[in-house]
Amino acid sequence: MTDLVIAEKTVAINGESFVIKQLNTKQTLAAAAAIFEVIDAVQQLGEDATVAKLLTTAPDAVLRIIAVGLKRPVEFVEELPLLDTVAAAEALLEVNASFFVEQVLPKVAQLMQGVGKK
Repeated sequence: MTDLVIAEKTVAINGESFVIKQLNTKQTLAAAAAIFEVIDAVQQLGEDATVAKLLTTAPDAVLRIIAVGLKRPVEFVEELPLLDTVAAAEALLEVNASFFVEQVLPKVAQLMQGVGKK
């Protein structure tokens, strides 16, 4: 079975076109704390996790990740219309989903299994 990987997606944000790509190493490191905060929120929400619920559960983290993905300051993202913020978040999730699902979450789960076993 071959996984579908979306390399990039163009999305209109506040009247401007942005090409959303997979986060590179520098972007991932810049957003690492926020990414782990969102992963924690997703795990807490379980199957009920949606972009809208993440925006209310971990708003600062989601906005930081969007800012990194758009290569814009957080203040830019904070001033966006809500629908544009949701569109940006959905595009980032769509383009980076395979990385998080296949790479990050299993490693976090593996690390958590080892916690407290020393």
